[in-house]
Amino acid sequence: MNAHRVETVISQNRTLMLKDLPFRAGESVEVIILQRSSKLNEKDRYPLRGKPIEYINPTEPVDEWMEQALLYPGIRFLDLTPQIAIESTQLPARFHKDPADQIIVATARIHNCPLLTADAKILGYGHVNTLK
Repeated sequence: MNAHRVETVISQNRTLMLKDLPFRAGESVEVIILQRSSKLNEKDRYPLRGKPIEYINPTEPVDEWMEQALLYPGIRFLDLTPQIAIESTQLPARFHKDPADQIIVATARIHNCPLLTADAKILGYGHVNTLK
């Protein structure tokens, strides 16, 4: 499943026009319209924006960083399962040989969740759903 997000304003006659969608003519799509509260500020609308949680010193324990990261709404820890390990070695099409990226992509595929990444190799791989 591909997801596409658009912010717009309903016109005076209560209609909505969507243009330049990343789908082909004739494709079936599901449209969900959510009213956005004007009370939400940018920080509340996008909980992962703002001051990043950084893990700077790899010699220090990761416990505190992990606790902070897991406080964000919708963020959860996913275990590395045998199914993910196997999937990481059998990804469809050609994928580069970085085992960490293979595990990340396999995890997203198994859990059917989009990846938020700036990694050009993952973004260019057509067999995983990504957010840019």
